[in-house]
Amino acid sequence: MATQSQARRIIGVFVVVALVLVLSLGLLVPEAAAKPTVIGNCRTLAAPGSYILKQNLTTVGTCIVIGADFVTLDLDGQTLTGNGTGVGIYDNGVARKGTAVRNGTVTGFGVGIDLSASAGSVIERIRAAANGTYGIHAGAPSTITGNTAGLNGSTGILAGNDSLISGNIAGGNGGDGIACGNHLTITRNSVTGNGSNGIGVGTSATLTGNTATNNSGNGIGAGDNSTLTGNTASLNGSGAFCFGGCSGITTGANCTFIGNTASNNSGDGFTPGQRSTMSNNTADNNTAIGINLSVGGGLFRRQC
Repeated sequence: MATQSQARRIIGVFVVVALVLVLSLGLLVPEAAAKPTVIGNCRTLAAPGSYILKQNLTTVGTCIVIGADFVTLDLDGQTLTGNGTGVGIYDNGVARKGTAVRNGTVTGFGVGIDLSASAGSVIERIRAAANGTYGIHAGAPSTITGNTAGLNGSTGILAGNDSLISGNIAGGNGGDGIACGNHLTITRNSVTGNGSNGIGVGTSATLTGNTATNNSGNGIGAGDNSTLTGNTASLNGSGAFCFGGCSGITTGANCTFIGNTASNNSGDGFTPGQRSTMSNNTADNNTAIGINLSVGGGLFRRQC
């Protein structure tokens, strides 16, 4: 039978072990996230951190300037409204890192959102409407998801190299719906009724599951070494500037087409570049040629 002294020693050991466990678990529990700073006026966000807008803002010129790296701005469903000048949300031409902008409307500015000098930006769930030129202009690389860019004077969404453009709607813009640089991933976007091309991207792009309808220029255009899978282009190419030369889907050389559909376009259905490969695509009821091989030459075609 244990003596009282032994019992006390055993209890002491248990207490020490319990304290060690408590302290260890405490180190694993993250500190409570700091509350976002509430903003109620147009201003420069001069320090890293989270900011939240709690009222609609109307201004002359630029409204919000991103003045630091790693700024997160939540518009919280509010609207920034301009007078046709300036920028709604702007990096001021300075190379910022890690900016995130989400959840609101930016309208009536010269440019809706301009983070073109910045890298690693995230723009999501923004409605960029009726701005003078670009709705959203982002640098390289950026992630642009779930936004609506409509009725802007030029391009709806413009992004730099290596960006991800996914789940956006771009319609009724004066220029391209979506126009981007090289090495892009473009997925599940809808581009309709734009004054130039629906989607126009550079080389080595991956385009999957996009829909381009009733754009004045090409429905979808991509540069060399791109892969296009499961995209649909219809009723494109009606612009007078096309002269019958616009296509539902057109690319540069060495591209891969898999399971795309081009129908009822005013020019060709598909215009692939040289040494491109096509498999299981559908070209139906286009005004010119369903699949125009004369431009590319040397095309290897399978099951088209």
